[in-house]
Amino acid sequence: MNRRLIALFAALTLSISFIPASLATDTDDQMVLEMKQHGDGGWIGMTFENAIDDYLPSHLYANNGEENGTSNEGLITVICTSTADPACAKDGYLYDFRAVLPPCVNADQLDCIQSISAKLADGSTSEGTVVRKWNQNYVYPGDPALGIPEGGPQTTWKIPGSNPNGSEEYALTAIINGRTDLRQDGLINKFNGGGIQINLKPIREVTGNYIEPNHYIGDRGAGKGVFQNTVSSDKGCVIAEAGRCALAASFDLNTQFTLKVRLSTQSSRWLHGRLYDPSVTIDDLTGNAKLVTISANPLQVPMVAGWVRWRDLPAAIQAKYPQGAGGTGARNDDFTTSDLANRILRVGMRAAGQEALDDFKLWNPLLADKPMAMRTIWSIKSIGNFDPSIQRCNKKGLSGLVTTNAAVYSDGPPSFDKESQSLNYTVGAPHYDTANKVFNGTYSLIMNAEVARCIYGFGTAPISAKIEIASEDGSPSVAVTTLNQKDGWLRLSANGFHYSTPKIKVKLTEEKPVVVPAPSPMPTMNTPLTSGQAAAKLLKTITCVKGKQVKKMTAIKPSCPKGFKKA
Repeated sequence: MNRRLIALFAALTLSISFIPASLATDTDDQMVLEMKQHGDGGWIGMTFENAIDDYLPSHLYANNGEENGTSNEGLITVICTSTADPACAKDGYLYDFRAVLPPCVNADQLDCIQSISAKLADGSTSEGTVVRKWNQNYVYPGDPALGIPEGGPQTTWKIPGSNPNGSEEYALTAIINGRTDLRQDGLINKFNGGGIQINLKPIREVTGNYIEPNHYIGDRGAGKGVFQNTVSSDKGCVIAEAGRCALAASFDLNTQFTLKVRLSTQSSRWLHGRLYDPSVTIDDLTGNAKLVTISANPLQVPMVAGWVRWRDLPAAIQAKYPQGAGGTGARNDDFTTSDLANRILRVGMRAAGQEALDDFKLWNPLLADKPMAMRTIWSIKSIGNFDPSIQRCNKKGLSGLVTTNAAVYSDGPPSFDKESQSLNYTVGAPHYDTANKVFNGTYSLIMNAEVARCIYGFGTAPISAKIEIASEDGSPSVAVTTLNQKDGWLRLSANGFHYSTPKIKVKLTEEKPVVVPAPSPMPTMNTPLTSGQAAAKLLKTITCVKGKQVKKMTAIKPSCPKGFKKA
């Protein structure tokens, strides 16, 4: 087995405004999901955070690929029980799957969770065990021939001692998302490697009037799309079944968690996450299979959300949500009604990408420039959006990881600006936290040194870096920056800068080697010149004779040997 250890962020000190464990109450996290639908019409709720479907069950769909912006005209979608389902195995259809990885049950199983554990305050390790498997009606068999993993049940685990004064049960979802090519003439290309997303969240299991997140086909614009019921999520449930809820709770920020996942293929060259001081280890298994080990503490992130009357929205926002626009509706006809002024939609549910950054600039002033709550998060995701200059330089294995406590951020690795020769990344968050204190930002980039050299066309000389934080108006923002190079990895961080949507610029330069000529040995007095030496200006040479013998003596004050006379 070839072991490749990638120690990420080992030397970084992130200046995050952590809430002490005793103050990080469950209320802080439950507030985040308490986005109740309004009873009267004419409201839009926006949420900037990790997508709510990060916690939804497995699914396998097929559709005819006729997705056309917000109208979805001609779109036909079918829910599949397996890839052999006759309703789905049609020419011109593609499979769209979400595989929740099950716990591993034997040493040969792939695309499964091997283990979850926590490092306790006394240095000991506490291993997690499965408490419950949820929503088992939504599982589906995998199809190795098409590269589609098994869609397993959602699971909750118990890790004793991992959360002093809090819940020791956690919802753990490791998910592979993917989409196959269109089926033509009965044939379809094998899916090879999808995006992975992993979320760990403390929960408290409760009972009550909860609804499972069932999916169904309904009208979406001018086509037929898939809907998923997220009513229980609006009540604070990370996972829900009929009458039962895994209610969101808060992490102890001082606990380090280690997750091991077996994957049939390498999931991604780049990752982004909500992790503090993470490390990632990738071990080769048989064939292309990998054992991915992630160790990190949770991170605190502002959750920006709120409801605004449709009539109070600027035209730029209203234009983004015409009839059939995506979101979570209070009623099915919210997606088809032409009476937009009385519609109710909850939209957003995203933290990464240019659209999220653009929307944040529009919505943040409407939401008082402060978050609804401060969330504690442990998550990591694949990055699929690449700048071509970055894409061509990706190496086999992991190329890099980006982490930030921003509410929204660029979706992908840093983009490369050829003109300024800088790696650029944009982040966004409110100026203030929930206590009305200025919220300090943090950003860290870990990059394979070979990838960095490829992007810049560098040789083998040492690399230095400069990090700049520029606010929206172009003025510099004060930040503490660090650069560390070790074991073939560049580790850069910027901490303590202020938000709204500043741009982070990382400029790398290659140090030019300084050639220092080796000094010539100083000849000693009366020492004959050796071949190849250059006489110094202060040295003098004399000729000494003894009979027919002749010697030349070089020194600062040369003299002839005994028996010789100066010629």
